[in-house]
Amino acid sequence: MQFIKNRSAREWLSSLPTLILLVCVLAAGTTSYTHSQLLNIGTWLWSDYTLLREDVAKPTCDAQLNIEKTLNQLAVEASSHQADDTDLFSDSETFNRDAARTSLEQQRTVCAKEHQVYVQALHDLTPTVKAFRATESFVAWFGLFVSTHQQVFLLLLLWICALTATLTRHHIAFRSVTSQLDFYVSNTAEAIAHGLLLLAAWRYRESSYNSGIAVTDPEIYLLVIAGFAGLLLANIYQLVKAPPLSKEKNAWPHALLTIPLYAYMSLIAAFYFFFHEQGYLAGIAILFGQLLEH
Repeated sequence: MQFIKNRSAREWLSSLPTLILLVCVLAAGTTSYTHSQLLNIGTWLWSDYTLLREDVAKPTCDAQLNIEKTLNQLAVEASSHQADDTDLFSDSETFNRDAARTSLEQQRTVCAKEHQVYVQALHDLTPTVKAFRATESFVAWFGLFVSTHQQVFLLLLLWICALTATLTRHHIAFRSVTSQLDFYVSNTAEAIAHGLLLLAAWRYRESSYNSGIAVTDPEIYLLVIAGFAGLLLANIYQLVKAPPLSKEKNAWPHALLTIPLYAYMSLIAAFYFFFHEQGYLAGIAILFGQLLEH
């Protein structure tokens, strides 16, 4: 309990989710090998484990089929069919009782084996097998889930780390913030960059939906928009709740060097797409999407 009490809010809201996401991604990378090893262990422990992996359905056939009674019913049906047949061009065949008997005996034998397998499966499906089967199924599901939603995990990891770096002012820049001027210049530049990225993501989503092509993974668009919106709100919050810093009048060149490098890159990219590409601001989001693809 003391360990839990000594954790800060930043650790609970930032470090712990980041750790969980990283562990999930790393674990998913080994699930294929782990799952294959679990299958080998299951087959080694229980020879019929491949059958026990799924619930065996109860056979619907009759293992105690009365062949003579069934043959009599088939003979009556065949004779009635021939009596009602008025098609002059039909090629009716007489009921072959011996062939029907052989077929029914084979069906009863197969049915008896199916019932035997079902009873044996119920006997072998012990609580230990069920627990092992549940573990093996979870490993397979977990690997498939993470690999299918890999971009979602990447985005969540990116936004948590980016939001933490924004709120704690730990983005990479040429100089650190030491005065109020540095703080306001740096956060204002970040806010403008995040606002432009948010606008680019929104336009890219609209153009994707208006293209007439079916949109795959729509949650990715929403996560990208939500991430840039969260970063913009974090900058606005910091500008409103500015921390007490030195009021020394640093030169503007020093303040400009405190702007994070990614903010400079975002502003340059926005300037390029807006002016050189005639207002095609969604191009930034397209490049961001390519980053996710790789």
